[in-house]
Amino acid sequence: MEYGTDIHLAAYRHAMGIAFKSKSKGEEKVKMFIDGLKAEKLEAEVDFSLPKDGKLLRGAIDLLAHYKDRILVVDYKTDKDKTRHESYVEQVSIYIDAVRNLYSDKQVSGVIYYVGLDEQIYLG
Repeated sequence: MEYGTDIHLAAYRHAMGIAFKSKSKGEEKVKMFIDGLKAEKLEAEVDFSLPKDGKLLRGAIDLLAHYKDRILVVDYKTDKDKTRHESYVEQVSIYIDAVRNLYSDKQVSGVIYYVGLDEQIYLG
C-alpha cells in the first residue's frame, strides 16, 4: 500500500512540474510514462462526480492528459498482476463517462498503466 501511495505521489508531483528525486524504479517508470504522453496540459488528482443509476459516484482521477481535440484519462495501478483488471476497466469507464460529461466537444479515452508490469492498456 505504501508503494502505491509513493507512486501516486510521484506521479502527481511530476505532472504538476514539482521537481523531486525518484526513490524507486516505479517512480522513474511513472515519470517516463507521463513524459511519453506528450500532452499539451496535465491535470493530476482531478475530483469528479457522476450521477448513475440513482446514485452519485465520486472520486479522484489520477491524471487527465489534454490534447487539442481529445483527453486521455489515466489510472495508475501498482498491482503485481492483473487479477483485478475487470474491476479497473469498470472504474476507468466511469471516469471516462464523467469526463465526457464535462468535455462533450472532445474525444475521451482512457489508459490503465500497470506501473510494476510497465504495461499500458487503452480503453476506447
